[in-house]
Amino acid sequence: MKQGLTILICCLCLNLAAQTDQPDSTLLRDFRFVKHSDPWLTSRNAAGLTHYHTQNIAEAEAYVAFARGELADYYQSPKVLQAGAGVEAFYRINRRTVVYGQVNYDNFSGRDMTGSAFIMPVRNPFDIVEDSLTNAGTKHRDTYQLKGAVGIDLGHGVSVGLRLDYTAANYAKYKDLRHKNKLMDLVFSAGASWMPVSWLTIGADYFYHRQTESVTFSLYGRDDKVYKSMISYGPFIGKVEQLGNSGLTDKTREMPLVDDINGVGVQLSADLMPQLTFYNAFSYCHRKGYYGRKSPYTITYTNHASDSYQYQGQLTLNTTSARHQLAFTLDVENLENNMQSYRELRDQNDVTYYEYYDPVKTVNRLWIDWDITYTGHFGIRHELPKWTVTAALVSHQRKQTAYFYPYLRRQNLRQTECRLQGERNIVLRSGVLSVAATVAFAKGSGEPYEDATMALPSDKQKAPDSMDAFLYQEYHLMTAPQYTLGVQAKYAFRFPGTRLLTHVRGAVEHRKANTQYNDYCGRDRTSGILAVGCTF
Repeated sequence: MKQGLTILICCLCLNLAAQTDQPDSTLLRDFRFVKHSDPWLTSRNAAGLTHYHTQNIAEAEAYVAFARGELADYYQSPKVLQAGAGVEAFYRINRRTVVYGQVNYDNFSGRDMTGSAFIMPVRNPFDIVEDSLTNAGTKHRDTYQLKGAVGIDLGHGVSVGLRLDYTAANYAKYKDLRHKNKLMDLVFSAGASWMPVSWLTIGADYFYHRQTESVTFSLYGRDDKVYKSMISYGPFIGKVEQLGNSGLTDKTREMPLVDDINGVGVQLSADLMPQLTFYNAFSYCHRKGYYGRKSPYTITYTNHASDSYQYQGQLTLNTTSARHQLAFTLDVENLENNMQSYRELRDQNDVTYYEYYDPVKTVNRLWIDWDITYTGHFGIRHELPKWTVTAALVSHQRKQTAYFYPYLRRQNLRQTECRLQGERNIVLRSGVLSVAATVAFAKGSGEPYEDATMALPSDKQKAPDSMDAFLYQEYHLMTAPQYTLGVQAKYAFRFPGTRLLTHVRGAVEHRKANTQYNDYCGRDRTSGILAVGCTF
């Protein structure tokens, strides 16, 4: 915090000593300010890109980031080092056509990792986690991301658009029990918008989302050592499976977790007053998927399905030198996962095939996420605000019931966070110095678990396995009272002999929990980033 106060004091002094000469207009642009000036520009409906009416803009940045601390989720690392680069742009080709593009690469390395075998298991229908904490090792991930969109104004108030988002990733653990993952995530959307009158715009889009994450388990070390994984149906109960040549962790096969999502969206924006706009976006999607391989001669282990509903609303008030935005988002998803029942048979040619019976429900999950955010930009000069103030209230809730007949386990956790941020841009003759400070407080509620039975267990019915270390680690992260303090400094200047607005940016954030549930849970985590980039 002393460093943060020092930065702020120095910036105030620089502000008093700033030159009064007219600054270069190149300095008076901020990519984030332009990108979030209109919610249509970030809408999944690419027809909204035709609302882009300012000068073309692009931003490129390369960064190095770190994170240290045990206050992390069970699938995260206490020691992270990341590096990457990306470029993002809005470009108006002609008076009717606007394109958007983004390319990113991220290199992640995390030490002392166990937890999940999946890259991001938060909304997966089930999880595969290590049954021991003694095999922690380094995990590495390379992520490649490509986004592209085009919006075309056909005239008479009608616009159409196409958008494609593609992500590919490779992920691996370098210590037994090893796993190697390949991720493919593809989102395609096609939309249109219509402006029947000058103050009203109506839009609609269809989108298809497919995600496949394939996992291969392996051993490079001693074959005589037994390695086990837990198939977590819900709040870390399920069954323990030994690595071998069968099951969900079959080391002889690459196992894909597949999601197919189809959805539709509707958008409506209205100018309530000359300077006041109300934007609304509603969407629904149906998700369906499985784990395993769809073939008569291979096993499909699970099937899942969910329905999701999203809403985004934003009020925007523009004045001569200020912009006020009040946004509300809501995301609700209800998922059910079923474990397949099957038996192995052989045909007349002695070829193995599988016959399936009625599936068995293993979990119901409900996620309810919402947030309310106010963003105020004050003292705007061209496309750079003097002050930016952000206040947000964010809520995450997850209700789940896992079934392992006749046993079941319930969990209902909620976390609410309040976040405040202030940013000051100080315009100098030769550059812009930006400083920001963030403070946040989060607290959750709920019990770690509630176990019950649907019927009286018999003597032969074994209780489900449980992984308590990960259960309490996740519970602690979601419910422990914790605060966050962060500072950021950025200096942007025109690179000599070019029109490039070059910048150097650094930020540090520290999060601390006020309690510690048990030895599995940490209390601190510090993260930081150093980046260089340019806007053009």
